[in-house]
Amino acid sequence: MGRVTGAHLICRALKLEGVKNIFALAGDHILPVLDVMADEDFRIIDTRHEQAAVHMADAWGRITEQPGVCMYTTPGFANAIPGLTNAMHSESPVISIAGCADRHDLGQGAQQEIDQVHMALPMTKGSFLVDDARRIPEFIRRAMRLAFSGRRGPVHLTIPIDLQEQSVDGDDIAFYESSEYRAKESVAADPELVRQAVALLRQAEKPLVLAGSAAGYALSGAALQQFIETTRLPVL
Repeated sequence: MGRVTGAHLICRALKLEGVKNIFALAGDHILPVLDVMADEDFRIIDTRHEQAAVHMADAWGRITEQPGVCMYTTPGFANAIPGLTNAMHSESPVISIAGCADRHDLGQGAQQEIDQVHMALPMTKGSFLVDDARRIPEFIRRAMRLAFSGRRGPVHLTIPIDLQEQSVDGDDIAFYESSEYRAKESVAADPELVRQAVALLRQAEKPLVLAGSAAGYALSGAALQQFIETTRLPVL
């Protein structure tokens, strides 16, 4: 790769995840990466409000089974919090990326500085500040793995603008396909618990199946369809 910027690393890491759509509200602290994305044929859907960007990413993630990536800057990131809260309870694999001021200015009254990482923490499965441009692919892999493991949900990354602009030797950075570091299939339930559930259903007088978000993790829905057609139970 030769010399590349942190912005190029963000783009390559996202491309390896199959990401093409970015739901965003453009601002100064993410302009370096947006410029590169525009050159690399990402589809940038620029919204009028950060919460709308998250809701779009949330819907995209649930409907397509692909990561829903949303981007914004400070202090507008505060507007994204309600959307992240909804994505958390909807179990949607959203990757939230926000820029911020240069690292050396943080804690000294930097432009539009807010504590994004701790603001997002209660509403996400994880929230991290990227501290080195060379670690950008590592953090994106970590966010993706966390978003899709167990009960799905949003993960937030704050990537300072100086890291987006920082030039590094791309040949020293490892990239991986998603199949190399995260499971493709959800973890199966304990067979004994399944047998107990079947026994309870057989004894039930008026059973009703409530198929939540996790029932949609497999887009085909074949297992759920077979279960309902076999049992003839009403389902929501």
